[in-house]
Amino acid sequence: MTAATSSDHQPRSYLAGFSVLMLALMCVVPFLSPYHMPPIASFYNEWLAAFLAVFASLFLIGKRQEKLQIPVVSFIPLGLIVVLGLQVALGVPDYWQNQFVAMLYLGLSALLMLLAANLRHSLTLERVVPVIAWAFVIGATTIMILLPIGKLIPEDNALAKWVLDSNSGNIGQVNHFSNYLALGLASLVYLRITDRVSNFVAILISALILIGLAQGGQRMAILYVALLSVGGWLLARPFTNHHMTSIKPISLLWLIPGFIAAQFIVPLLSFLEPAKMPAERLMQTMGTESSRLILIEQAWLLFKQYPWLGAGWAEFPWYNFSITESYPTLKGLWHHAHNLILQLLAETGILGALILTAGMLYWFREQFLSKLNAERWWLLALLSVIGIHSMLEYPLWYITFLAIASLLLGLGSERPIQVKFNLAPVFFLVIFIFSAWSMGSLQTSYHQLETTLTSLREEGLPQSEIDENLEKLYQLRESSVFTPIADNFLVRVLPNQPDLIQDKLTISQHVVENWPGRVESYTHAYLLAMNDKPVQAQQMIRMAIKQFPEYREAYHRFVLAQVVKKQQNALLPILIILQDPYKPGE
Repeated sequence: MTAATSSDHQPRSYLAGFSVLMLALMCVVPFLSPYHMPPIASFYNEWLAAFLAVFASLFLIGKRQEKLQIPVVSFIPLGLIVVLGLQVALGVPDYWQNQFVAMLYLGLSALLMLLAANLRHSLTLERVVPVIAWAFVIGATTIMILLPIGKLIPEDNALAKWVLDSNSGNIGQVNHFSNYLALGLASLVYLRITDRVSNFVAILISALILIGLAQGGQRMAILYVALLSVGGWLLARPFTNHHMTSIKPISLLWLIPGFIAAQFIVPLLSFLEPAKMPAERLMQTMGTESSRLILIEQAWLLFKQYPWLGAGWAEFPWYNFSITESYPTLKGLWHHAHNLILQLLAETGILGALILTAGMLYWFREQFLSKLNAERWWLLALLSVIGIHSMLEYPLWYITFLAIASLLLGLGSERPIQVKFNLAPVFFLVIFIFSAWSMGSLQTSYHQLETTLTSLREEGLPQSEIDENLEKLYQLRESSVFTPIADNFLVRVLPNQPDLIQDKLTISQHVVENWPGRVESYTHAYLLAMNDKPVQAQQMIRMAIKQFPEYREAYHRFVLAQVVKKQQNALLPILIILQDPYKPGE
């Protein structure tokens, strides 16, 4: 192995062009999909992103290179895969599927980094970046054009199922919407700096995006605009002083008054049904207790209990729920610390956090040692947007954003390791076949899960069809990665018969520790009581009421009916708590 020093790039090939096209589509198509339905609202968006990424990797099969470029940053996801494997081997997770799915995500991340580094070596950064930048600009512009259309067209219009009536457009989540618009804005700035768009087009699209950032009402939008204006100006000064550019970097500061103006304009556009403006939301939350600081504190406490390998992947939600009574103001289900570093510390320990930190420090070191140009400015701008988002939310837990971050990190790899690997085409062909098979298997299993759950929700379903659907659900539980979801619904739909109640409690214990949501926690208290565990049942119902107080009255009516009509006296301990949550347990 030797460090790469050659800048001898091979000519563009059709396969390389196809790969770049797939990557560009990966940055657009998943964000335009309007389908966001349970049990996993983001499944098809993420599946589309992974599908396009897998087909982009065909370049690694057909492109014969003298040496394979391996970016050092790709050892971050590979190292985290090892950590998750150790967790499964050394511990007994409630659901090993959590670690396995995370490994698939990380494996795709490493593949994208490898692909990006080799595309850069073959085509040069200056050829790849403009295509991806245009993809983000087109995607952000399309979303903003569709946003008012979704608000104005009637529900019975044929377009209604393709254009969502939402404050976040077709993306479906407001924080993802703001992130994506910021990526589009940074890409637009790059295209203007490199004179690929005119001033008029740049001003028009940037105004549209700034209105979208104001419309979303996310406080993070303030950080995005500040970053791209002040940070972008400071970062662009060195290379624009030595190269002729079509705009002066100081003109980026106009983004700030533009964003302020957008927050005055949006409330006047009543048809958009705007949320509170970012500045308004920021002022309202100043001086109040921050839920994110509480989550960071909880993640730190969990890390101190399991410092080396962490508590295990997806273990934070149960810890958050189990100590809920120590945090009176924190309500609802919190399954993430909303901070990338603290989340990794809590769930993967020092080892996982160290792998990420060391890899990123090396990557940034290489950036500072390299000559800055417009393409590297673009890479740093987009990664900074995703980085800010990752310190306040968890976008990298979605393959749509993880794929983008992996692509950017791979493109920015300055000194990849070079390996002469004659069997590289065969190796990547095997990876492609496995990936394609996994994609097909996941889609088939998820579609079956969707149809089964939809059928079970129907009223008046014959018992024979109920039994048939339960059998399908059980098969999915045994043979797919969707076991946690299948278990969740099995606990809900299986009858509370004496011969099933113990098995339901066993499954419910795994379910609630994996996802301590509203229905899950109240149901678990019910099953504990029915299994003659009154003390544990009262403790669980108290925590459920504290975390989800809005559900107490409805559940009180349900339990009361069970006691009165069906003489379920075993439920009396939780009925007492439901009537008066502050009454001491008996």
